[in-house]
Amino acid sequence: MVKEKPVPKSQNSVKQDLLDIENKLSEYARKGKSVFLYGKDSADRKIIVKEISKSIFKKRKSINCQRMDGEDVYKKLTNSHDGVLFKHAGSLFVDNLHCNPKSKEDFKYYNKLTKVIRERNIAVKWLVVYASKRKSFPDYFKRQFKMISLESETVKSTGKVSDNEGRKRRKQRIPDKKFKQLCKEVKKECSIEQGKKMFFNQLSKMSTSNKYDSTGKGYTPKTARKKYYEVFSS
Repeated sequence: MVKEKPVPKSQNSVKQDLLDIENKLSEYARKGKSVFLYGKDSADRKIIVKEISKSIFKKRKSINCQRMDGEDVYKKLTNSHDGVLFKHAGSLFVDNLHCNPKSKEDFKYYNKLTKVIRERNIAVKWLVVYASKRKSFPDYFKRQFKMISLESETVKSTGKVSDNEGRKRRKQRIPDKKFKQLCKEVKKECSIEQGKKMFFNQLSKMSTSNKYDSTGKGYTPKTARKKYYEVFSS
């Protein structure tokens, strides 16, 4: 049987996902609430932040912190000579932040940065930061931001899921009623009495049909075997 391709997400749905991100950012920009963007970048975050900033703020600035540790970021934003937080009255996009969760120094400087933002009269009207992983940052630092996940939009757009989530979904990928119908169809070509290996291999191949699994992924022979004995355990 020819493996059927999974049905791609419609362009309208993808556009709606991006629109949701833009709407959230616009709302927070108007209210001057700081935003933490994180996860895999399904949209061009730089363009989105730039366009929203243009419509609200006269001054805009972005900083790429790709090669900076916590101390570098702190000094760049707060030093007395050209500290951006105190001298830039507009929107500020701090891109590619990084924090090593095992580094006490990184934690120390991100916590110091939090105190500065919270306690001092900074010039920046709207602060947006981006990091691929938010969990590595101190909780004290994260609590000052409104969180927006870009990774969740990527999952929606591409159908990709994490390994753990994928395993959980695979177990329930085909409801029991449909699975019984699938087994009935497989038995017409190859009964389990003829050979378990052959049967579960065929069951795996036919499980990828969109008739049974809309993702087109189906089961592996191993998971098909496990599912079979779970459904027909009685």
